[in-house]
Amino acid sequence: MNNPLWVDIKQTTKQICFVMKKKNCSLFDLTSHQKFLFFIGLRKWGLTIVRTKRICKSVPSTEILSVLSIAFALIEKKRYSDFTIVDQSVKAIKKLVGKKPSSLVNYILRNTIDNEQKVKEDYISNISLWNSPTWWINRVKKDYPKKFKSILEINSLSPPLTIRITGSEKVKNNFFTKIVSEGKNFYELGKNSFSIVPPFDICSTSHFQEGLISIQDVSAQRILEIVKIKEGMNVLDACAAPGGKTFALASNFKSFNLVSNDISKERVKKMEKDIERQKKFLNVYPKTIVSD
Repeated sequence: MNNPLWVDIKQTTKQICFVMKKKNCSLFDLTSHQKFLFFIGLRKWGLTIVRTKRICKSVPSTEILSVLSIAFALIEKKRYSDFTIVDQSVKAIKKLVGKKPSSLVNYILRNTIDNEQKVKEDYISNISLWNSPTWWINRVKKDYPKKFKSILEINSLSPPLTIRITGSEKVKNNFFTKIVSEGKNFYELGKNSFSIVPPFDICSTSHFQEGLISIQDVSAQRILEIVKIKEGMNVLDACAAPGGKTFALASNFKSFNLVSNDISKERVKKMEKDIERQKKFLNVYPKTIVSD
């Protein structure tokens, strides 16, 4: 059963706040809908900064900014009625930080819905347009005067879904036949690396749950081209969690010693959980260590 919208906004806001405080984080604990809210919320962060500066006398808390970013994105996408977005956003902020800040969220969202012209003017700012701080926009303009627009516009694009497949050609063919039948396309990026368009919640598929498929950026998968493992070799993966490179090496090379090390106990726990998911495809069983 799906969560009420306010529950998803609340959980996603916690994740965004975690990111803004520059802590290590993972999206593994979010549902597919919460991940959707996470990404669309972050893409409206610049707009939220501009709009709250116009409306508010002081900068609101990170929790309020996070809830507003998600709400602004939902209003533009018209995924829910305006009433539902306001009501559920106010309820989420009440649960997060109390009743008093919820009045501010309600006021800002009502102001947004009722002032179409002001809303359009918020996009005149480069911070809103490119979802980037002024210092970064100026730096990119200076370093890439001819390409800065195309570089900055990347912030508004959906992140690609890049996967690594472990298994036989039959396994790959079965998977791709299934996703094509569901209206999706795939593009080969490397030997076992593929991009899926449009992205979807691949974690819910049996292929992912059985360890045949893992989500991993194509740049991270290049470890297989850069590092050539020989039999008996000792390999250390420092800062390893959540383990993408470790698992890529362990599933593609045999008979070597692999130690995976990370400072975060939480991230190592998630890595060890993922070892269980993929274990029948790993040629070596990584030994994981947490640094003090």
